[in-house]
Amino acid sequence: MVAPTTVVQVGAPRRDAWDTVVVDGGRWEQFSSGPAWTLGELHGAARWIPVEPADVRSTPIMHGDRQVGVSFWREGTGEAGPVPADARPMPLPNRTFHVSAESDVDGRVVLHTRDGATVHLDGPAFARVVGNNETFRAVGDFRRSGPIALAVSTPLAGRSWGRDFHQVLNREFAVENPVHQPRGEAALRRGADGAPVVWSQDGWTVHDRTADVSELVVRPATGPDMGSGRMSRSGGEPSSSLSEPGRLHGVD
Repeated sequence: MVAPTTVVQVGAPRRDAWDTVVVDGGRWEQFSSGPAWTLGELHGAARWIPVEPADVRSTPIMHGDRQVGVSFWREGTGEAGPVPADARPMPLPNRTFHVSAESDVDGRVVLHTRDGATVHLDGPAFARVVGNNETFRAVGDFRRSGPIALAVSTPLAGRSWGRDFHQVLNREFAVENPVHQPRGEAALRRGADGAPVVWSQDGWTVHDRTADVSELVVRPATGPDMGSGRMSRSGGEPSSSLSEPGRLHGVD
């Protein structure tokens, strides 16, 4: 089922056809109780089209002989996006599943279909594409896996779409793993050991509906403690250090 967030305008470009268009900067919201096609805005056309998740191009991200993520970049290399000069690597555990994709200036994800179309998707729609992806589904039991790291750039201002992404994965695919979403510019590169490393411009947001705080903003500390792995709250007050890989502390 789909529904508009603002008023719609109905027109009849041909005698045997009609169009329904969202106006005033609105968008279509999609609701589903299970696997379903999703909606994406066609690049450069301001027109929404149905997208079959299986038709979206993707490439597994490998570490040795293991699939540790999936890339939706057109190049399909897994490594994508320029690393910002002020970016720092995100500390993530070894069992992290990485999702890499190109981002538009408004934060929506840019995907490419097998028939050559380029579409822009919001967080919930992107979650449906990821949840139906062959590489993602090959993980099987996510209860034995670590967090899901989104190597996708996001605007620093405004509401994050990571929460909706996390909620759709939980509601429609029964995946409860926390989602780690970079703040600002982001990139994914291979580390010295060949493992993927996510770089973030201004820390990251942890979305975890099972935690006491369902949405945590974590920023790297500045000053002499930069190399110690300490995190800081938004007001600059230092929080606990990282006691073990993947454990994040500090609230916004």
